Amino acid sequence: MQSTAQQWLVYRITGSQTSLGLVTFINFLPVLLLSLFMGVIVDQFPRRNILLITKSWFMLLAVLLAILTWLEIVQYWHILLLAFLLGIGNALDMPARQAFVVELVDDDKEDVMNAIGLNSTMFNIARIVGPAIGGVVVAALGEAPAFAINGLSYLSVIFALLLMKLSSVVSCLGQG
Repeated sequence: MQSTAQQWLVYRITGSQTSLGLVTFINFLPVLLLSLFMGVIVDQFPRRNILLITKSWFMLLAVLLAILTWLEIVQYWHILLLAFLLGIGNALDMPARQAFVVELVDDDKEDVMNAIGLNSTMFNIARIVGPAIGGVVVAALGEAPAFAINGLSYLSVIFALLLMKLSSVVSCLGQG
């Protein structure tokens, strides 16, 4: 939803296809450059804690973009900066999320494979459904509400992470 609203906002502000491409590039540049190093960080700290940080980061960025858009003070450079910061969060979130899936199941190899498959399915469904919902929200309400709804949606993820009681998570809380 965030990417759909963001692209619409960029095009509305700039009217430039090049500007759209630059925002996408800036968003994925940190993932390209930092993911390998972020994987090392993920291995050093409890993954649930990292996910709590990244999801809170995503929520903060979405709410900030919603506020800037609602106040009608958003500028193209704001979007570029927020896209870059979102990319940094994604570079940390992706390896943490993938490694965390393994912690959610017992050591049974079949369960691990099922968990990885379910995670991939859910992630890909979200990649399809999210932009569609984002388009409907932008068309009906505008970009700012789409950013705000996206920001609020992270509360459920953060709450779910806080409720998880995992033996591997509890044993890792003393680390890092």
